[in-house]
Order: sequence, then structure tokens, then C-alpha cells
Amino acid sequence: MCCFWWQKSSTRQGIHWCKWSDLCTPKNLGGLGFHDLCKFNVALLAKQGWRLLTNFASLLARIYSAKYFPNMSFWNASLLTIDITIWALWYARNRHVMEGKQQHALEISAKIISLVCELKELRAKLPEARITMKQSRTPSPTDPMLKLNFDTSFHAQSRQSSSGFVVRNAQGQVLGSGMVQNNFVSDPFMGEMLACLDGLRFATDMGFQNLVVEGDSRSTIVRITEMGRDRSAFGVYVEEIKQRVKMFDKIIFRSVDRNTNQVAHILAKARSTFNEDRFWVEDVPDMAVLAVKADCPIPVAPD
Repeated sequence: MCCFWWQKSSTRQGIHWCKWSDLCTPKNLGGLGFHDLCKFNVALLAKQGWRLLTNFASLLARIYSAKYFPNMSFWNASLLTIDITIWALWYARNRHVMEGKQQHALEISAKIISLVCELKELRAKLPEARITMKQSRTPSPTDPMLKLNFDTSFHAQSRQSSSGFVVRNAQGQVLGSGMVQNNFVSDPFMGEMLACLDGLRFATDMGFQNLVVEGDSRSTIVRITEMGRDRSAFGVYVEEIKQRVKMFDKIIFRSVDRNTNQVAHILAKARSTFNEDRFWVEDVPDMAVLAVKADCPIPVAPD
């Protein structure tokens, strides 16, 4: 890939004017939006694995089960060195044909051994990861910290987004909630930024001073908590959030799973059923009551 972009001729190696990580950065964050092929390949493999887990009656799952793990589940299946060997040989062949680089047999063997060890370690960690994913509730901070959850619902055709947010105390009691519509929204990432901003505005108006802010968009949380000035297309919203953060005595941002953000998600989806923005004090609309009851607090000390 580097030869394709930077090499001037078959005998001259061109200058790499940009880092590959910069080229792979999304356009809305200032990059060119190229796919990271390594991560893209891992994502495709993970997708196939998920299909084997969730659609075990499919022809693909039955064939793989009969061939590789006839007497066990997919999670307990052993990784066959022969499959990794085939992949390593194919990779070496492509490098030789496409790039003119020939790998020694010892290099290929070392690659195979390394992959086998790495995949075994990964498989050992997967059961622990599954348990973590099943945990649908996040700890609630103790007094005086409050928890603000936010989420967005993006509508591509109308270029609008709906923000939903809810504020609760350590006992899980709702102190306030709301839903806001935003116009001229380019994509879901911008909608997440606006949802966070709308939630912080509401918290400021209510006079809350100590917050744990939770959202299910990790990229949004990362952009907000990064040091330095954000020069992306949404930098103006990031900077406004950072300025508003200064109005609070203490504020913590953290990314959570979608299952732990259901109340805010429901509020964001429900905005389209109202003709105007809505806000509630010590209450939520009827469609979110069950989600609030299901999200019982787990008190812990603040971060």
C-alpha cells in the first residue's frame, strides 16, 4: 500500500509525506478517511465469528463445526496451526508477487508461531470479555456526584438529530431529563457532540455542580477529554463543551455500553413524537419509566 501511494518508480522509494495513522483518521476528524486494512481484516474475521455464534444453524456454521470443532462449542474450539500456516504462506506469496519482497522460510515459521501464541492468548481472554459485556449496569457515584447520561438519534434524510439526556443521583432517583432536536447535523458523530452539549446545558440550568457524564460513543468521550485544541470539523462543539466543563466543581467523562445507556437512548428516539423540545424535573416521560426502574444503581466511590 505504501508503494502504491509514495513510490515513484520500481527502482526509487518515495517519501512518505503522511503517517498511515493520519491517512486512516476519519474525514470529520481531519484525516482522509482511509480504511486501516489490518483492523478492517480483523473486523471481518470477528464478523464471521459472530455469525458462527449467533447463527449456528447456517450452512457455514454447520460445515465449520463438523470440520473444526465437532465435539465442542465455538468458544472452546482449538486453533489449528494448519489454517494459520496456509494464511502465512498466502501472505508471503502476495508480498512476493505484489511488492517483490521474498520472505525466508524461517521468517514465515516465526510468524506462524507468533500468531498461534497471540490467538491462544486472545481466546483465553474472550470468556472474561463476554462476562463484562453481559453486565448491563454501571456503578453509580456516591453523593454529591450525579450521573448524566446522553445519547442521540440521527436522521440522515432530514439532517437532524435528537438529543436525549437524564440526570440521576446515587440512589437512582431522576432529578431531570429532556429531549432536544438539532438541525443541520451532518452525521451521527456530530449528533453525539450536540447531545452531550445539550445535557450539560440542562445540568447547568438546573444548578448541578458535580457530574459523572456517560455516553455510549467512545470516540465522542475521547475527543472531549483530549488535551489541546480540537481542529476537526466539530472542534467548535468540543471547545464549547470544554468551556462549559469549567462551570462545574467536578466533572468526569466515561464511555459505557449501549445497554447501560437505555434511558437516554429512549428519550432521543422519542423526540420525533413531540412537536417541540421537552424537559422534565424529577421525572421522565412514560416511555422511559420502565428503563429507569431496570437501571438500578450500584453505589461506588467517585473516580
